Amino acid sequence: MPLATKLYIWSVILEPLLFFAVPVFGLQPGASRFLQALVLILVLLKFINGKFNIRRQFYYWYYLWIYAALIGFLIGIFQGLYFGNIGSAAAVDDSEVSNIRTTLGPITATFLEYIIALYYFFYYVVIAPYFLRNHAAINYFFRVFIFLLILCLIVGYIDYFFTSKGIYIIYKSILDPTSTNVGNRFHGLAGEPRHAFSYLLLAFSLLYVRHYIEGTAKPSKIVVIAILGALLLTKSFTGVISIVLFCILAVGYIIRSLKVASYIRYIPLSIAFIFPVYYLAINDDRISTYMDSMSTLWYQLHDIGELSWPLSLQGRTIYPIYDLIDKTLNFNILPVIFGSGFGSSSIVSNIYSGSNAYLILNPSSQFVRIVFETGILGLILFFKAFWVPVTQMANKYSKANLRKISLITLLVIASGLAQRHVAMYIYLGVVLSMFVVAENNFELAGGSRIYGK
Repeated sequence: MPLATKLYIWSVILEPLLFFAVPVFGLQPGASRFLQALVLILVLLKFINGKFNIRRQFYYWYYLWIYAALIGFLIGIFQGLYFGNIGSAAAVDDSEVSNIRTTLGPITATFLEYIIALYYFFYYVVIAPYFLRNHAAINYFFRVFIFLLILCLIVGYIDYFFTSKGIYIIYKSILDPTSTNVGNRFHGLAGEPRHAFSYLLLAFSLLYVRHYIEGTAKPSKIVVIAILGALLLTKSFTGVISIVLFCILAVGYIIRSLKVASYIRYIPLSIAFIFPVYYLAINDDRISTYMDSMSTLWYQLHDIGELSWPLSLQGRTIYPIYDLIDKTLNFNILPVIFGSGFGSSSIVSNIYSGSNAYLILNPSSQFVRIVFETGILGLILFFKAFWVPVTQMANKYSKANLRKISLITLLVIASGLAQRHVAMYIYLGVVLSMFVVAENNFELAGGSRIYGK
């Protein structure tokens, strides 16, 4: 197997394991980013030599989403959002990590958001089929992925046990023992518990989708149970939002694609899946505090003009929602439909929070960020960018496998909408790579292979 393929695989798998990321000036140039730099150098050399070819038919909707963000940026400029009453110099307090983008001001920081959006898609999706081009590469990917997943689970459960005794052994970063402790919540090697939730859902999804695409053995029940248990122990409010979004998307998909008699059998399974999440939500003090505070949210924003604890901790997510509602009530519809451009949610949070200098205050919720920055149109395009390529390829499989792959994809999309995380990009790149390899094998076999069972 080529060294470049191994480097790419390790760079992708290590990316969501934030324990190995070392914060420097607000960036995280850990092992993953170092390997990515090496891979990009190799890609550039192959491109110069004319030996780098990629498939282009999967990426149409994502590019449209970028164009929608540019339209939103023009609307934001026209309405004066990027010239609001905020500073352009860096200001760092106890709650903010010094970030290179902070020192550049809102316009330059906004430009960098477009670069980041393109880079994520290019590295984790566009070039993935080039490196994961055969069964050997895919098998190697999953060997490494499962090894590190099991390591993350073992370390995470051990850490959870000791944390319950008041002994903290695993921090968010390997070289940053001063980082904020996450409390008695599972996080393993994935950084914060909310990041661990996205990583674990990615693992669950990839293991099952591989089974449906390649016909490999089902994932180990022990591993699956360990993943599900860890998901609950993250006690992540973002995780609860992920499940709620998944239920909404799944109900819409099931009603649209199946007859009533066909999807009634999914009801017991759905209840069994949702009940533990609901039980956690009403019994965890941290989540219950957030839920109770929501009843006074509008009063705090509209009448008082500021958020009290604990909602103040989520101001960067709440302020853009409030601003959109305020625009709608004042019939300012253009930003609602087209958004205000990448980076605008951070700017509006600076304005509402009364910051006297520009801070990076991006919402933790990707859903809020997409709706505010690219509007309802952008939300639709973003969804299609991750939904259409997978379902188009899955259409070549049996209807049963198509439904299962589609529902798992909705689960990953819901997790990606709940918070900004690399998981959905990794999922799309790996799944498309598996589809391409399966398609090539099908053609080499003279069309004799049966997709699915």
